[in-house]
Amino acid sequence: MNSSTFINYTDDYSIIVRDIFSKYSENEKLIIFLNGNMGAGKTSLCNAFGNFFNVFDLCSSSYGLVNFKQGSRSVIHSDFYRNTFSYDFFDEEVLPLLHPPFLLMMEWVRPIQLIREAVHLSINIMVNNDQNRVIQVSKL
Repeated sequence: MNSSTFINYTDDYSIIVRDIFSKYSENEKLIIFLNGNMGAGKTSLCNAFGNFFNVFDLCSSSYGLVNFKQGSRSVIHSDFYRNTFSYDFFDEEVLPLLHPPFLLMMEWVRPIQLIREAVHLSINIMVNNDQNRVIQVSKL
């Protein structure tokens, strides 16, 4: 498992996004699991990932569960804060949206292998006492 840690980030995630995509941009299938406490910055980081692919209107999908936006890559965002992830939901609602190249971001989901040929990353965001973020990125 490859791992990176970014310490003392506030709201500018562009450096993290560029670092991640410099390592994994060649893969047309990228799945990212984002976890952390409420308000830690998961959706803000998702927006930064979307911006990287020219998607500028990504918002929390807590109510609709899945957002699909087309930029220079298909960007799919799911937020399971109010729901529980299930393979049936993934197979019926998410899988049909995954046409390469794609970026799938899933908040509040335990990292699992979903598609054999995709790169799977786990991102954990923690807020320290100074209100800065400690962000840990691991490849599954």
